[in-house]
Amino acid sequence: MIQHAPHRVPPRPRGGTLRWLALAMVALLALTACSGSEADDADGAGGGEVASEGGDDAGADAGDEGDGGGEPTTITLLSPVPPSVFFFPAFVGEELGFFAEEGIELEYESIGEGVSMTSLLVNGRVDVAAPGATEVFQGLDAGQEFDVIYDYYTQAVEGIVVPTDSDIESMEDLEGATVGLAGDEVRSLLAFSLDQVGLSIDDVETANVGTSGSVIANSLEQGDIDAFVGGVLDFASLQVAGLELRDITPDEVGRVPGASFAVTPDGAEEMGDALPAFLRAWSRALHVGLQDPALVEEIMREASPEEWEDPEVGAATLDVAIQLQEQGPEDYGSLDDEAWAVGVEQALVAGDVESELATDEVLDGQYLDAANDFDRDEAETAAGGSGS
Repeated sequence: MIQHAPHRVPPRPRGGTLRWLALAMVALLALTACSGSEADDADGAGGGEVASEGGDDAGADAGDEGDGGGEPTTITLLSPVPPSVFFFPAFVGEELGFFAEEGIELEYESIGEGVSMTSLLVNGRVDVAAPGATEVFQGLDAGQEFDVIYDYYTQAVEGIVVPTDSDIESMEDLEGATVGLAGDEVRSLLAFSLDQVGLSIDDVETANVGTSGSVIANSLEQGDIDAFVGGVLDFASLQVAGLELRDITPDEVGRVPGASFAVTPDGAEEMGDALPAFLRAWSRALHVGLQDPALVEEIMREASPEEWEDPEVGAATLDVAIQLQEQGPEDYGSLDDEAWAVGVEQALVAGDVESELATDEVLDGQYLDAANDFDRDEAETAAGGSGS
């Protein structure tokens, strides 16, 4: 079964491509509430069950037990959110037995605001981390050594939207418009996107409008703002408020991966065959979930009930999660060199990194063939024939 360590990693700062995850943590706080002293424990992911598996090094046992024979190999995954539809393959794969079939026992850890995921990864506290592109760049810029091996989200988690009935059809049409911002941290995204079409931030008016769906929807409907820049949960709240949206984010910017799996070279060596086995189980669960969102809902209502306290909000959140993860069916986890290069440019504009980074030095696709080495029809049959 998926183990949930009782201690949470202390919080990390807002900003970057995973800003929306801070909102998710607030929305799901009741799900992972711990005592104040535990939540503030600087050791975070090493407390509780991670420490019991391997002391300070969560990956110490990985790879020692083969891949499926005898005892399963424990792999600790560090996610930006507590159990959520945004990481549904962890729970779909557990429910359908995919991880068990691959000889993997998955331990799911979550992180809040204040601590870098990549720092915990390179310090050996977890086996696999799921940082966003910005955090990847910041870690590399700080001299951390790790590889990105699998793109989980194939789209950015922040973007620029307008109502579907708006006369604004593209970024070029924003000249002279008023653009609402979820917060100051998305200003660089707007500036970079405008730059892609020959405009600058000075060509628009901006206003901080926050993240309340009803407030933003009213501002758009009343014409107080013409477009909105925010994160995927902001967009979900707008949909719940009854506003249909059209994405005008430049294609090249919207393709910057919102979340990827990263490992250290030493960690990958210690995990051995368990690492591609984990990725294969994840891809199987991702494939099934994309084919059958209703199955995802059924499983996640049990795994993450707080997301479904308001069924309309839960459904909108699931829709967004499915869109972020849409990929395949033959190349799950594929690494997009061009998209990562655009991400580097964006990070430079935002000041997230101080110098140019060579993406070919961090992207490692050696596990992707193994991650996709499964029968799609058999995976769907395991889920009751869904998607066929």
